Amino acid sequence: MFFKNLKYKYLLDKMNELHHHPFFSFTKINSIAGTETFYKDIINTYTNNMNIIEQQCRLINTCQKGCNYCCQQCITISAAEGLLISRAVEKLPYKEREKIRKRNDIIVKKMGEVGLPTTSQEFVKNIYLNSEMYFNMHLQCPFNSEEGECKIYEVRPIVCWQYRSYGTKNECKDKINPKYTLPTCNNE
Repeated sequence: MFFKNLKYKYLLDKMNELHHHPFFSFTKINSIAGTETFYKDIINTYTNNMNIIEQQCRLINTCQKGCNYCCQQCITISAAEGLLISRAVEKLPYKEREKIRKRNDIIVKKMGEVGLPTTSQEFVKNIYLNSEMYFNMHLQCPFNSEEGECKIYEVRPIVCWQYRSYGTKNECKDKINPKYTLPTCNNE
């Protein structure tokens, strides 16, 4: 386990270096289409760099398509992410948009029933407790299909595309932040 801890520490260090890479710096974008292109380029660059780092560390990302346990976490998004997501949803067929809206309505209703805040301003006031309560409700992200596919994968929020697990398969099922996850791991 000590050897894995060292590899994981190296991976964390390298990931933190990526966050200081120039593609995370401020860039002036003059259009919504330019924002979409820029965002997708960031995702691709980050993903490619993380894949290289994982190979160097000889660590295997245990996340798999259809494994969506991390999609039971409540996240907040930026205004730019909200814009990109709403544009992506607009491009979906009407029936898909309605499914997403209905799933979202159910989530908001269930949050209200257990006393969880439904606005990000209120939610973040007690982020750790609220996040844990939300996770324990086992509510899937409204953008997940019944098959576990993300309907907005190309413009998913930053927190989603950064999340990677290096623990045992399905470890995320019962833990909001398993020991070997990125970037939210706080156990090291």
